Amino acid sequence: MLLFDGSFPRSARFCVDRLEDALKRIAEAEPARAEGSAKRAFVTGRLSEALAMATASAAIGAGLHEYLLKIQDECAAIGEAVSLEYLRFE
Repeated sequence: MLLFDGSFPRSARFCVDRLEDALKRIAEAEPARAEGSAKRAFVTGRLSEALAMATASAAIGAGLHEYLLKIQDECAAIGEAVSLEYLRFE
């Protein structure tokens, strides 16, 4: 429930889906940054799709710890891309 339920506000899937929506809105508002936005959308979409297709039994069967580390790594990559695009100081 905390990973895969798209309607539960504290689940990973719900959060990633909302993040994907927010990044799409930012990309629409900032068309000059389309290249960076496309990269973030791809990474976020990949994680969103993985969470939508996954099941608890598959995650546990493949090793829950490793599965959670993979999600954490994907979130870190998204955070780094957002930080580089919008939060860096020049």
